[in-house]
Amino acid sequence: MGNDSGRNGCSARGQLFNGYARSRWAGNPSRGVYLDVIKDERLVFTDAYTKAWEPSEKPFMTVTVTFESEDGATRYTARAVHWTVADREEHEKMGFHEGWGKCAEQLADLVMKGLERKG
Repeated sequence: MGNDSGRNGCSARGQLFNGYARSRWAGNPSRGVYLDVIKDERLVFTDAYTKAWEPSEKPFMTVTVTFESEDGATRYTARAVHWTVADREEHEKMGFHEGWGKCAEQLADLVMKGLERKG
């Protein structure tokens, strides 16, 4: 496969991630791989693989996060595609919308803190 660094020199594609949510389902780590990383544009990851390219026992979703310039600001869009309707419904019961909303708030806070340091 070689060193497929993609655009902007990013080399995270295929790298393992370990996530841990502090929510109703806390205690259940999320493991997977990054499928695509384009600096300042897009992040795609899935739990369909656990490490390297080994399939997971129960894949749950693939997520695409995009960042687009819009009127002097950045539009953040997160899309989760679940393997089944039942998986999506389970995720909603876990607080999916609430959790991703919190994620967006935390990201906005980090950006503002970074801007304050520059300012």
